Amino acid sequence: MKLKDGQFRSVKDELFEISGLFESGERKHHPFIVLNGDIVELCISPRGLLDYPVDTVVLAQWEGNYRSDWFNFTVADYMTWKAKGSRYGTISKVEFHVGPRGGFQYGDVKGVKGGIPYSMSLTSEHSRLEVEEEAQKQGIIISQNV
Repeated sequence: MKLKDGQFRSVKDELFEISGLFESGERKHHPFIVLNGDIVELCISPRGLLDYPVDTVVLAQWEGNYRSDWFNFTVADYMTWKAKGSRYGTISKVEFHVGPRGGFQYGDVKGVKGGIPYSMSLTSEHSRLEVEEEAQKQGIIISQNV
């Protein structure tokens, strides 16, 4: 599905930063409209947008007092904004491996930074704490394996 120029406003960093659209967990009342090829889908959480290809167009409603505006952006735009200021970019998966007594042994992290997918291993407690904090900010669930 193609959008005609001028139908919707293009995204600016202000949409991500001050709209509040990406801070809340779920947007059931005004979900994101995802234009995935010829299929139109609804997505109720910012985290769910990361499940779509990076070139997928998304429409978001920014509510005002007396009117609402619609903005369009791509999943790549959202990922780029989300990764700003983050050493780990946009994290997609975190897995910690613990010993039989629960002590941290090592961890695996997958994500995208600067548009490039990456996978890295963590071996220090400091790295584990850093990734754990960043994953919580991004709403990523950390799995633990014994």
